[in-house]
Amino acid sequence: MRRHLGNGFFKIKARFKNTSAKPGYPFRPILIRPLAMPPGSPKISILMSVYNDERFLPLALDSLRAQTEADFEVIVLDDCSSDGTAALLRQAQAQDERFRVFRPDRRQGLTANLNQALSYARGDLIARMDSDDLSDPKRLERQAAFLREHPNVGVAGCFFEKIDANGHTLETQTTLPLDDTGIRQYLQGGNPLCHGAVIIRKSVLTALNGYRPCFKVAQDYDLWLRIPPEWQFANIPEVLYSHRRHGWSISYQKRLLQHQMKSLALTLYRERQHAPDHLDALDRLTDATAQQAFIERFMRQDLRENHARYSHLFLETGRRSLRHRQRKEARQQLQMAIQLNPWQLKAYRYWLEAYLG
Repeated sequence: MRRHLGNGFFKIKARFKNTSAKPGYPFRPILIRPLAMPPGSPKISILMSVYNDERFLPLALDSLRAQTEADFEVIVLDDCSSDGTAALLRQAQAQDERFRVFRPDRRQGLTANLNQALSYARGDLIARMDSDDLSDPKRLERQAAFLREHPNVGVAGCFFEKIDANGHTLETQTTLPLDDTGIRQYLQGGNPLCHGAVIIRKSVLTALNGYRPCFKVAQDYDLWLRIPPEWQFANIPEVLYSHRRHGWSISYQKRLLQHQMKSLALTLYRERQHAPDHLDALDRLTDATAQQAFIERFMRQDLRENHARYSHLFLETGRRSLRHRQRKEARQQLQMAIQLNPWQLKAYRYWLEAYLG
């Protein structure tokens, strides 16, 4: 199939069933001619942070070039990668001036990268994209149209699929809440929005000063809980995003930290609901060192009180990984379950099954 964008064109290749694709890539590379940036500011700014992701980055970039909505820019923060990532980004920027690549002097992490990228953004709409994921060709078109038709919506997500390192579908998330009421209720115990799949009005992000720097992980969950009720949430009931799960992803490497920071974000949200000034403990601590000390105290107490619950969460994620034949990831999760609660006897059994194959 051939789609035309101005003077350039690209060909979109069939997905998954292409035997000539590289290992781990569900698409063959897309043939692209350089595209000129439309005059004026773009409609959408896409924020991406990347670190040592040369394996998956080419396909992520190809999925953005394949968008039917052409009026966008991609702001990429290369977090001092040491593999071939920088060369891939230089090539992308040379091919298409909609790609704007920045590299900080030292590694600073996802949250700081996203805030820095936000400061460079020229679009009125901010979309997120992870460097190892895929966007459906109609993703930006659908999301921008949805926000145009629903002026009270500040954040729009979508249904998405989870894929493994080789691009195979693990599961599809199509039962997420769609409206503001359902999403806010869901946020009391979980996260119904895939961070990489959302589009947000820039005015909403800037009013909140972006992501809180002290949330090195779970920064999206904290952000959702800080969005005021005058701005609504929504999920578009279409699968427009593929979220890759693999052993190198942040969510696997820092799973316990993710759980604890989510618990902190929810605790702070509940504190704000009862505070006359709608501020929480972190809001009142302007010094970064004091904020970090507060977070460390919270996490020590949280782990003492909830180690059994966290152990069970790791047990369940380990079982899911084992069911999807992700044995390495299953062993990691089950080892954490055992570490948190050595009396979790089921974890030993599943770990042995994951080890022996």
